[in-house]
Amino acid sequence: MTRSWALNTEGPPLVTLHKKLLRCKYAFSSLQKQKKEDLHNQILGASLQIQHLEVKLQSDFDKDSLCDLNGANQLLTSLLTKEEGMLRDKARVKWLSEGDRNTAFFHACIKEKRNQMHLNFILPDGSHTDNSNTLGPMAVEHFSQILTSDFPSPFLHPLSLDKSSRQSSDLLTFIPRIVTNQQNAYLCHPP
Repeated sequence: MTRSWALNTEGPPLVTLHKKLLRCKYAFSSLQKQKKEDLHNQILGASLQIQHLEVKLQSDFDKDSLCDLNGANQLLTSLLTKEEGMLRDKARVKWLSEGDRNTAFFHACIKEKRNQMHLNFILPDGSHTDNSNTLGPMAVEHFSQILTSDFPSPFLHPLSLDKSSRQSSDLLTFIPRIVTNQQNAYLCHPP
């Protein structure tokens, strides 16, 4: 970094400053890249060392190897924590540089959510509507018919405790019976 700054540059003072800053930027970015690669290599080395020690412990248990394994695990944990910190800093820098320029993504998410929450029903004549004055009475009528009919829907109460409605339920015929009546009685009786 100091060598990049110390190199002589000709030109007006602001141009000189600009060129020196660019050289420092490139030196700093290559230094960061090298640091990231070194950290990645250290993580790989620690992982390989852990695997080697685990294999060694499986074949021949030794307290020294166990201590080495614990030390390698601690080293790997600290290296992964460093890597996570670097990635967190990188994400923060990206957000600072982009700022609110990524609002198109968030607006698209909100628009999709609004579309999902939008009520649109098919009327009995086959036409679509989203008019709340029409939808309200239709919903009330629909559920009134279901809830007040003499023949309850098998899909409304498929697991009803009433044996007659349970026997008439078509939905239960598709579910295999795994628990016998004796097992069910044992499970239902108080302790």
